[in-house]
Amino acid sequence: MVEIEIEKLVIDPCNIRGQCWQLDKKDFEMTENVKEEGLYNACIVRPLTDGKFGVVCGGRRFNSCIDAGKKTVKCEIREMSDTEARMTSWVENYHIRKVDAAGHVLGMKKIIEDLSKQGYPQIDILQIIKRKTGLGLDEIERYINAAKLPNEIIELMKEPNERSPETQAILKQRGLEKYAHSKLELHKASDIGLEFGTYSLDKLFDIASYACSVSRKNFKGFIGKVKSLKKITAADLEGLFSIGKGDLIELSLDNRMLPALDIACQKENLKRIELCVKALEEYLIRSGYL
Repeated sequence: MVEIEIEKLVIDPCNIRGQCWQLDKKDFEMTENVKEEGLYNACIVRPLTDGKFGVVCGGRRFNSCIDAGKKTVKCEIREMSDTEARMTSWVENYHIRKVDAAGHVLGMKKIIEDLSKQGYPQIDILQIIKRKTGLGLDEIERYINAAKLPNEIIELMKEPNERSPETQAILKQRGLEKYAHSKLELHKASDIGLEFGTYSLDKLFDIASYACSVSRKNFKGFIGKVKSLKKITAADLEGLFSIGKGDLIELSLDNRMLPALDIACQKENLKRIELCVKALEEYLIRSGYL
């Protein structure tokens, strides 16, 4: 551990929290603690090319020292590449939960881009991240799949009042504000990235915005229905679930309808679900949606 002069420290560009000083109650409390007791946990820093040190972990501690009037900061110096610095910052913030899911997904996207540029294949990237983070493969794959989405879609993982003005404008323009009234959860973003990651930005905005309103128990069904109609429009997505409840609309068949459906299935040589999907596709074609 060494004491480094404040003037020689900056927030590292690979710190996934950025400047990480929000001037909230916790920030003020940390500043008071630093004034009274000093800095308990050292900041993790690395040498930068301009003679300064980048704060990889401990940005709030660093800012607290500035506010507390300290001249030096207790630091642990490590030699790290950009990828290693980004991974170190990602892991620390994952465990202390100081970054929202959107921040972690964006951080993971940068890590994947770094490793890809270094020539690592996808399977090796997965194992490297597992080894460095200590997380299970299922958890890592959730972040990797969500990272396949464009940054504009990842923005939907934030609370509505924290989204960028650009994202808010797109939602308003496309009439999606009433659906994206809550943040897109990680498991939903992961499934959307896995199933629809190559879709156009407009289509992804539609799917992700409506997904915000679908309840957790019905989300898999929502994804399944969207997959069955790959050219589905925003109007069709709206019809997949009832707004307010966030529940999928299920086909209801009484005792008179079931025998009739079975007869139709025999004629068409299709299973019930196949016949229903076929009928829905034909309806959408006639209606001009497909």
